[in-house]
Amino acid sequence: MAVYANTYSTIQATIDEVLRVLKPQGRFYSRSWAMGTEGSSSGEQLERGTFKNPLSGPCANMGVSHFFTLEELEELFCDFSNVRIQKIITETVGSGESVLEWSVWAEK
Repeated sequence: MAVYANTYSTIQATIDEVLRVLKPQGRFYSRSWAMGTEGSSSGEQLERGTFKNPLSGPCANMGVSHFFTLEELEELFCDFSNVRIQKIITETVGSGESVLEWSVWAEK
């Protein structure tokens, strides 16, 4: 899940490297925050979707956090095969905090 804690260009380079080092039919699993998660548009905006020290939510005051759109994930994993993307939506009981995550399974 630590892939999210970077700028988009670093994330893109990381996924490119994953694809390069995977063996044929090798599998990769990732879980990342989705845009719409509590705090996903707060803190210092570094670039589209990337914020430093979001003010609330699971990434509050945790440094750099990128919140993904479905389109970004489709772009990042376009050179993989058998890509499966799921959106997970949870709410913290009592606080009403919404957490949206992406799970990505991809094969070389």
